[in-house]
Amino acid sequence: MKKSVFVAVAMLFVFSAQFSSYGQKKQGVIKINYSFKNIVEGYDHLTKTLVYLDGIQVAESKPHKESVPATIEVPYNSGNYKIEIVNYAFYEDNWEIHSTENNYSIDCIYSNDIKLKKKLNITIVFDIDNGTTVKVK
Repeated sequence: MKKSVFVAVAMLFVFSAQFSSYGQKKQGVIKINYSFKNIVEGYDHLTKTLVYLDGIQVAESKPHKESVPATIEVPYNSGNYKIEIVNYAFYEDNWEIHSTENNYSIDCIYSNDIKLKKKLNITIVFDIDNGTTVKVK
């Protein structure tokens, strides 16, 4: 009797594990490397970057100086998304979007529709003199 109960419980566990993963999307990682170039002397702001997928914040870097390159890794499920990578500067005790609208030299924002599979690497250089460049692999 005990053996048959054990077998039944074991089979139930195996079937529930199979069905719980049925229809789930594959997981992957977005690796975002970003840096600033040609920072004007005296304007090495404290900065942080937020990452949004379909308007939902999914990651936030630790605050750091613009002169220090940073990396954010974001786990996700495969699929189609709108990604937004938004840099913020700390100015007069407030975090504000690093944009020309807020009187900064360039917009430090990247937005695009992307199809995510297993792995995605995004490299962004916020170049004060030449604008923003983005490489997506």
